[in-house]
Amino acid sequence: MEHVLPQNPRIDSRWAALFDEDERAEWTHRLGNLVLLNRSKNSAAQNYDFAVKKAKYFTGRGGVVPFALTSQVLQHAEWVPAVLSARQKQLVELLADEWDL
Repeated sequence: MEHVLPQNPRIDSRWAALFDEDERAEWTHRLGNLVLLNRSKNSAAQNYDFAVKKAKYFTGRGGVVPFALTSQVLQHAEWVPAVLSARQKQLVELLADEWDL
């Protein structure tokens, strides 16, 4: 399980510019920020900015990520609170439908 918005972003990273401390606290561990990755891709992604993370997710050793929900990350130029909010809503709706909630 990979946190797209890193748990511990560097202070000089793009993440710090896109998410204030409260937003980071709100979104870091929410479903909308999580993607499935194999262990090697998860390790490679680290705390990089979003563009680098996308490249690590979908290129290099191990090939393309086989998870459809992870592949949705490619649709986004930036990983910002509005994207996380929409993704959170979509995933919760999918789970509610699947589990008849």
